[in-house]
Amino acid sequence: MADDPVSALTATTATRKMVAAEECDRSTASTSTTAAGVVRLPPAKHCGRIPERGGLPLPAPAMTSSSASRSLEIPLAATVGTRATNRTDDVRVIQKRLAELGFPVKADGVFRPEVSRYLKIFASMCAGREQWTDLADKVAANNDLGRALFHKDAPRWVEVAPGGPGWVSIDRDGYNWGAAKTLEVVDKAGQRYQKYLDKQASGSGVRIMVNDISRKQGTVLAKGKGIPEHQTHRNGLDIDLRLPKKGGDAVQQIGTHVGWADYDRDTMFVMIEAFASQPEVERILFNDPKLLERAKRESKPWADKLVLDNEHIHHAHVDIVPPRLER
Repeated sequence: MADDPVSALTATTATRKMVAAEECDRSTASTSTTAAGVVRLPPAKHCGRIPERGGLPLPAPAMTSSSASRSLEIPLAATVGTRATNRTDDVRVIQKRLAELGFPVKADGVFRPEVSRYLKIFASMCAGREQWTDLADKVAANNDLGRALFHKDAPRWVEVAPGGPGWVSIDRDGYNWGAAKTLEVVDKAGQRYQKYLDKQASGSGVRIMVNDISRKQGTVLAKGKGIPEHQTHRNGLDIDLRLPKKGGDAVQQIGTHVGWADYDRDTMFVMIEAFASQPEVERILFNDPKLLERAKRESKPWADKLVLDNEHIHHAHVDIVPPRLER
């Protein structure tokens, strides 16, 4: 593994979609439909709960060049990280910078495990990597991780608000942290969806229900036998949305399923469009063939962002495009 986790391979969203399509090739003959109308797809290596988006190891902020530098001065005398020099003053600089970006780190000058953890989560946010544990954490004044960390537009780690126009957080188990960019996407989707609600005859209706994003420490909870309940949701760039029910309250305590009679497909279409129409949204995993068919029939420009997937029959999963930082 290279010391610099954000300087190796880069890939555009289009490339990732192409690779994902190749690795998730599922012919019509291999699909089946249940009595409830839910399409069942055969297992695919990188679909649904995936280790990397599109099957690529994606260390990338793609650090693009511009005439005006967006990088701040990097006040390091030596390297900071696992098996690095770790001068006290340099470690304190990194700790202060991580704290400025929202990570819960104390500036005591000691390179502790949590400093390594949050450097890796930061690198994962920049690179679009679903797993951060295998990333290097070494920061230097002349490497991409250092330049990204001290970039004027460096991604921030923020707590999810209780809600906003058109949306509400329903998380109850600590998945209420994420990249600031992710929360901006949620806010924009909520504002667009609120305009739809305002036009309804009743003047009210179910709001977008945001569930899991990420936990503060970049970890996930385990289900039975220690199996993680998410293979993603570690870097603040993933959003789970609960499905709306027909005639439901503004906030629904119990979800539904794409094959159930109370599932409100028309409302979900509006919610999906509020997210998928944003360029910051890379793709949406959601196993509702009828919703996808409608998007294609109406020639929605975002239809190709929808990916049918077995794991997403009672919620939709939204992937956010990693940030692109200019030098």
